[in-house]
Formats: sequence, structure tokens, C-alpha cells
Amino acid sequence: MALSHKRTFLNKLRRSIPAIVLAIAGTYILSRLGTLHGLERLALDAEMAAGPHTSTFICLVEITDMDYDAVFGGRSPLQISKLWM
Repeated sequence: MALSHKRTFLNKLRRSIPAIVLAIAGTYILSRLGTLHGLERLALDAEMAAGPHTSTFICLVEITDMDYDAVFGGRSPLQISKLWM
């Protein structure tokens, strides 16, 4: 019984290999032509527009090299609690 399932799987795999190779080749060609870059931008824009916005609050913080070493110990990521001093 197990040998029968193994043969069936291998037969299905052999029949699907041309489709897999064709899909890989097609993706490679479309990528090299630049077609997928435009589609990727459209998909990412749609994803950003559909997703919930986490925050509209933006704050710029100027940190000098001396601040980075003295306040944050030269470590990243920065500790948020130390940003609101």
C-alpha cells in the first residue's frame, strides 16, 4: 500500500515539474523586464491603504554622536524612555 502511494506521488511530481520550471522561468523573465516591479509597487500601495494606521504622531529627535554615547550608551535600538527626558 505504501509503495502505491509513493509511486502516485512520484508520478504527480514528474508531471508537475514542467509547470514548476515554466513558472520559475516566467517569473525570472518578468522580473528582468521590470514588469514585476510595477506590480509589486501597486500591491504594496494597496496593502498600505487597506491596513490600519498605527499612529499619525511623528516626532523628530536630533541626537548627536555625543548624545548617542552618553545617553544611550552607544547601543541600538534606542530606549524610548530615554528619548522623553
